[in-house]
Amino acid sequence: MEQNHIQQDDVKKTGLRWRIIRLIGLVIAGVVLAGLFALVLGVVVQWLWNWLMPDIFGLNPISYWQAFGLLFLAKLLFGGFGHHHPSHHLKKGIGHDHTNHWKHYNRFWREKGNVAADNLIERTQTEKTTG
Repeated sequence: MEQNHIQQDDVKKTGLRWRIIRLIGLVIAGVVLAGLFALVLGVVVQWLWNWLMPDIFGLNPISYWQAFGLLFLAKLLFGGFGHHHPSHHLKKGIGHDHTNHWKHYNRFWREKGNVAADNLIERTQTEKTTG
């Protein structure tokens, strides 16, 4: 019985090791992919700048590192850093739940919307006949 318990502990430790190794692998892969994305984005910005800006505005062509610096500066000035979830912006300063709001909105249209729509149709038809 005790040997079975020891084997179960070994299995748990092995599973935990593999989860840790997998997590480390995912982190490394994420860093590599982010680096490749930044590299490609810098090349694209450099290409677009060197294709458009000298002819349109008479500016000098830029190097890859200058393009990368422009991306970084634009992120600082316009994008900020960190994760911004859209729902945080929607709820900021609003004192009610949107789901609850739409529930009442739908109830309103079920109860009063048909009458209002019928009145609108009736008014439109009378305007056509008198006008």
